[in-house]
Amino acid sequence: METEKATGPAWQVRESARQRLLEGIQQKIIRLEDDVERVNLHRMLPHLLVGALTLSRCGTNGDDFSEISWDEKEKVTNFFCEVLGEIRRFQRSGDEGNALLAKLLEWTAGEIARPFHSALQTQAFHEPEKIYGAKRAMDKVPFE
Repeated sequence: METEKATGPAWQVRESARQRLLEGIQQKIIRLEDDVERVNLHRMLPHLLVGALTLSRCGTNGDDFSEISWDEKEKVTNFFCEVLGEIRRFQRSGDEGNALLAKLLEWTAGEIARPFHSALQTQAFHEPEKIYGAKRAMDKVPFE
């Protein structure tokens, strides 16, 4: 007797698979903390992730900033120095300043990630078969 696989809407099945993938990767990161100093791991990973996203947007020529004008690079660098100074003047401890910088990093990461999530939503709307393996997001498909 063959058991029937559980099914759900295609969008839900795919989101569940994405979540399992991310949770598996998060567990690998946690295990890696045994081999690498946690602080070094979490200092390097954001740079690598931003680099991977940047390269997916502008090619893989090795220089993430090659297409940014010197004028804009200078403006961003000066702005960062201004913001850093503002935070350092405001902070009452190094931990408070670092927590404020971490909040800015969280917000910036969201801003960096937003266009990628938006692109996936657009593609899922226009090409559901490619993303969900079904003609419509609400079609029933088996859980993987």
